Amino acid sequence: MELKYYEPNTQTPPINKLICVFLGILLVLLLAFLYGIITAVNPVIYFGVIATIGFGMLFGIFYRIASKIAKVRDRKFVLISGIVIALLGVYFSWGAYISFQLVGIEGLFIDYITTFGFLTEIDSTTYIISQLYGSGAWEIRGIMVKGWILGLIWLLELGIIIYMVFKMLYTYRVGPFDERHNKWYRKFTLHDEYQSLANERHFREIEGVSVLEKMKHFTKGRATRYGRVSIYYLEEASQGYFLYENVGRDGNGKKEETTVMIDLLTIPKNDAKSIIDTYHGKEDFYFAY
Repeated sequence: MELKYYEPNTQTPPINKLICVFLGILLVLLLAFLYGIITAVNPVIYFGVIATIGFGMLFGIFYRIASKIAKVRDRKFVLISGIVIALLGVYFSWGAYISFQLVGIEGLFIDYITTFGFLTEIDSTTYIISQLYGSGAWEIRGIMVKGWILGLIWLLELGIIIYMVFKMLYTYRVGPFDERHNKWYRKFTLHDEYQSLANERHFREIEGVSVLEKMKHFTKGRATRYGRVSIYYLEEASQGYFLYENVGRDGNGKKEETTVMIDLLTIPKNDAKSIIDTYHGKEDFYFAY
C-alpha cells in the first residue's frame, strides 16, 4: 500500500494575514482592558497570577480562532505575529491600569478606545510607569514594593503572558485546507477507541489494501492507552485525510497525551465518507482544531 500524505501549502495571501492581525489587535485590546482593570482592583497576589496566566492563554486561544477565520495556513506567521500582538497587549493593559488609578471606572472604556489603548499617550504612560517604579505600586504587609524588585515582578508577569501565548500558538495544529474551494476541511472523530500503533510499518501490516479495509481489522484499545482515528472531510473536495493518534490517559481519565502516528494520510473521498458513516464519526467543534 503506497501511502500519500497531505502536503500543506503555507503560502497565504497578504490580505488574509492583515485580517488575522487586525482581528488579533481587536481581541488583545479588549482582553488587555479587562486584565488591566483586574490588576488595578485585585488585592490578592495569587489571583493576580491566575489573571496573568488567563490573559496570555485566552489571547493565544482566540488568536488561533482569528487565524482560522482569516484562513491563514502559515503557522510560523501565526506564532510570531501572535507574540508581537501580545506584547502590544501588555502595553494596552498598562494604559487601562493607569487610567483606572487616575480617573476610576466612569468613562474609562471610552477613553481607552478613543486613545487606542492609550497608544496615543505613550509619553504620559511611560512617565507614570517610571514613577511607579521609583515610588512603588502596591504594598506587601505594609512594605512598599518598588525599584528593582517591582521591575522583576513586572518582567515575570510579561514572561508568563508571552510563555502562555507561545504555548497556545506553538502547539496549534493547522489542519488541511482546500485551496480550490477556499475552505478548511471539517474534522470528524470516530466514536470507538482502537489499538495503539507502534509505527507506520505496523499500520501497513494490518490486513487490507485501503484504509477502509484496514479499519475492519483494527482491534480495541485499552482503557489507558489506545488509538484515536479522525477523518478530515470536505464535501466539495475530491479526497479526504486520515489521522491516527496514540493516546495515553492517566488513571483518572482526565489527562491525555497524544502522539501522531499516521499524519493526514490521503484517502479517497468516498472512503472518508464511508468511514465517518460506518464508524459513527462525530464532527468536532470547528474552532477546536
